[in-house]
Amino acid sequence: MRLEQFTRGAGVPTLNRNLVHIVEVPLPPLSEQKRIGRILDAANALRAKRSESLNQLDTLLRSTFLDMFGDPVANPSTSLEDVCELITDGTHQTPTYASEGVTFLSSKNVKTGEINWEEIKFIPESLHKELHKRLSPRRDDILLAKNGTTGTAAIVDRDDVFDIYVSLALLRPKSSVSPVYLLHAINSDHAAFQFKRALKGVGVPNLHLKEIRKTRISLPPFDLQRRFAAIFESVEQQKASQRALLDELDTLFASLQSRAFRGDL
Repeated sequence: MRLEQFTRGAGVPTLNRNLVHIVEVPLPPLSEQKRIGRILDAANALRAKRSESLNQLDTLLRSTFLDMFGDPVANPSTSLEDVCELITDGTHQTPTYASEGVTFLSSKNVKTGEINWEEIKFIPESLHKELHKRLSPRRDDILLAKNGTTGTAAIVDRDDVFDIYVSLALLRPKSSVSPVYLLHAINSDHAAFQFKRALKGVGVPNLHLKEIRKTRISLPPFDLQRRFAAIFESVEQQKASQRALLDELDTLFASLQSRAFRGDL
């Protein structure tokens, strides 16, 4: 019996407390409950280990970056303006959204250092053509959140056509700069400190383009940047494998839960 059967209300369905009292749930013997608990605990432990593996890979990448390039505070530095051929932001006009059309990204899509291509909005083709005359994002551009998760950056990892809102800055590295290196330099603690110090505004702090352009990063030899980029690609492949395994474990755990409460585990 599903709890949805006992919900009431059209907008936000709620459970009636009196009706909940009559819901029946399977209650096997205590020994059987313990057996089911052990199975679920074991499956959940595998999920936790897989998640920890992903965290360790991220830690490895940060450690490798520091080992290869040293303390950015002590190293000679240059401004982002000097290493990018373009630093600008998305449209300042509030777009008209559509149920389908061209992908439209904002700072909400850049929260974790990766672009969320799933929870997206769309704009009409006509508006896209207008916006693309001014700015055409492309693979290996860096998207930097100007507000919300301020200072968090992600790299464009595909050739999809899309547009961006003013809450995102776009940084296009020069040919002499590795996009992967630039991404990690922007996401470093040193850059984060500069971004935090440069925030403007009281209600919703905002990172201005002027301050982004002035932010300083160290710039090692290009060969060293490329070596780090190769390590990054290797780690990303491992993370993709770990994520796929984690997805399988999540599916397995959900199946085990369902079977446990049906009484056929």
